[in-house]
Amino acid sequence: MEPFADDFTPNLKVSSLEELLEYYFLLTGEVSNQTSRSEVNLSESIIEDTYGVPIGVLDFTSLLANRIRSLDPEIQPATEIFRGEVRGRINWNQTIKHRYNTGDSNSQVFACQVQKPSLDSPRNRVLVELLTQIEKIFTRFDNRVSTDESFEWFRPWLRSRNQSETTTGRYDEPHEPTESPNLRAVIKTALNQSQLSALNRKSVEVSDKEVRQVQFDRTPLYREAAELLALHRRLKRGKFDEDIARSFLGSQVVHPPNDTEMISTLFEMYWIFKLMDTFEHAEHRLFEMKEDEDLIGQWRENDSTYLIFNDWDGTYDGNEYLSFDLPSTENLTASANSDNADEVGNSNTPVENDVHHRLGFVLANKYLIERQVLGHNPTQKTPDIVLLRCEEIGASPVIESVFIGEVKHSTNAQTLREGTLQLLEYGAFARIGDDAKLSVEHNGPYLASDSPIIDSPNLELGYFVGHRNALSGDDFANIQVRGFDQSPTEVLQS
Repeated sequence: MEPFADDFTPNLKVSSLEELLEYYFLLTGEVSNQTSRSEVNLSESIIEDTYGVPIGVLDFTSLLANRIRSLDPEIQPATEIFRGEVRGRINWNQTIKHRYNTGDSNSQVFACQVQKPSLDSPRNRVLVELLTQIEKIFTRFDNRVSTDESFEWFRPWLRSRNQSETTTGRYDEPHEPTESPNLRAVIKTALNQSQLSALNRKSVEVSDKEVRQVQFDRTPLYREAAELLALHRRLKRGKFDEDIARSFLGSQVVHPPNDTEMISTLFEMYWIFKLMDTFEHAEHRLFEMKEDEDLIGQWRENDSTYLIFNDWDGTYDGNEYLSFDLPSTENLTASANSDNADEVGNSNTPVENDVHHRLGFVLANKYLIERQVLGHNPTQKTPDIVLLRCEEIGASPVIESVFIGEVKHSTNAQTLREGTLQLLEYGAFARIGDDAKLSVEHNGPYLASDSPIIDSPNLELGYFVGHRNALSGDDFANIQVRGFDQSPTEVLQS
């Protein structure tokens, strides 16, 4: 992965991928000092309201201070008590009940049905819930960090960026036309000092049906609020799709080189968090991402240190823990030209040895053709997910066991077959790095030295695909296979 900016330091504890995406959610759109939507030009935003207008949380909040001065009430029926006069239609049931309860059966008291404006409507409840969720997100961020000086990627919402915010949440108008609004204060003012403050935030409940209804409202303020709230609910429920992946990862914190990697990176992170959830003490903590470092998490459990990486080349903190390179051309040539089946080094029958030899011939020549004829010669293999269980880390790492995972967020059969081969290559050719060693006695350079390879006690493999419907069976041997809506089993914990 490539960092969004040179000074990006996401040293932030998060409880789930959904929480991380909520921070991205607050960064959608652009901060603006304009006062109307028509003056805001969002060049890159795929979040649109039902009329195709591009929107985001930043611009929605920027415009809120001006928009919220005139909220639309909703005319609703109400029953009021009048003495000596009648306004509207008399509700005789309520009239009799009131006279009975007060003991004044002969008085000129009437309960009348009237029409009154009220802010307690679905559209205003949608607005209140969206603003409440935004406030919860940046408040949670504050609780995760001791100081926000290193979190420039979250700049629009940083406490240090919003210095004009007071304890009461008052919104201070910008002194200059070009000055950006104080986003935190805008949210707090809207919730605490506007007409919306009359609504009981704790009792505000909005159904999905009401959100869908307000998405078609004629007033942009409510229509946009409903669209953003609907998106937030999808994130909370883990129902993000490729469009959301492009929108969030394409221009925010983690910025892969192309659209395909944008999407794959999100789902790789999804499975990394799912794997970490199988541990009791795993901390979801994003480390500073340097060019040669893709550490996502580190924790202690059962007297071992765990390290989990994304798109990793095997080197961490300047030390080579593992290598995933394919055999050299010379080794492939020697293997392909060997006629001695006994070199396989097993006790199988001659027929079985012959089959193994032929399979080796096929794969060896496949690699040779790809390199020498088709010009495909990857310098290094980098698995999507690598989880290490170590006795020691640092200058002389001691590795106990390794989990390697391949992620193909697809249901396409050809793509899934390609992923199968990649995973088996990682498992077969993963080698102990020059600076590391295994905690147990080990023969040969490869991590999986036992036969068959995928049953090696030092190695576990996982294959994570688009959906369980793409699978027609259960796990294969020592490889766990999971679809997007399934949970992985425990790894490296026995």
